[in-house]
Amino acid sequence: MALGESHPTSSDKDTFHFTAPVDFEPWVIHHSNGSFDGIIYRLAAEIANEMGMPLKFHVLPFARLAKEGKAINFEVTLTESDKVLSIATPVGPPINTVDYGLFSAQSKKEFDDCRLIKTIVQTIGGSEKIQPIIKEKCGAKEYIGVSNNRQRMEMVLKNRADAYLGSTIELETMPWFGIDPGLFRVTTLASYDVRVLAHHKSEFSKEPLRTKLQNALERILARDGFRKVRLEFLNKEKADSVSNPKK
Repeated sequence: MALGESHPTSSDKDTFHFTAPVDFEPWVIHHSNGSFDGIIYRLAAEIANEMGMPLKFHVLPFARLAKEGKAINFEVTLTESDKVLSIATPVGPPINTVDYGLFSAQSKKEFDDCRLIKTIVQTIGGSEKIQPIIKEKCGAKEYIGVSNNRQRMEMVLKNRADAYLGSTIELETMPWFGIDPGLFRVTTLASYDVRVLAHHKSEFSKEPLRTKLQNALERILARDGFRKVRLEFLNKEKADSVSNPKK
């Protein structure tokens, strides 16, 4: 099955099908042999292991993930998107709270006043919640769409855009790219809960799998497992990223 395509769901109750809503590093990493790694992959593996189920990992672009249709295009995912919430059921408590804001170059002190920011870089399809807040607090902007995090960072550092739209958790991921977080200043605008969601038509939105998934999430949260998995991945890669920056 090609990456990004729909996958078997309801009939496959013995496998944990997890779909990542983004397809860029360090969240999802594709290896040449067809295997995966990355922060989201390891989070999914942690959940599957806690449930005692084999993991089948999928990637689906955000815009298609949120699309309603006759067929189920995902079983379980994680996101803060209201569009996905419209076709999925939250399972368990939030796994994280993410602050979103505008990242500008540290040298551009004038951009502490976000009304002076004119051009904003964003990843394609992932900012429907925050744009109205930016307009209300900072005024109308010109948006430039790119496909991954590194492109956003580099466009700001190369003065090809005034700021990029992202989450403060990305300050942790910058060293992975060989980029110093100290090069950026951040204007925080909103906070959102990241939830694990099961598609309305998925067996994981029904009993007994819903409770099995919820219990697994609660146990992982109780030991701060999601944060530990994320930081373990980033710290493990940090030394290599400094000497061999990720492309």
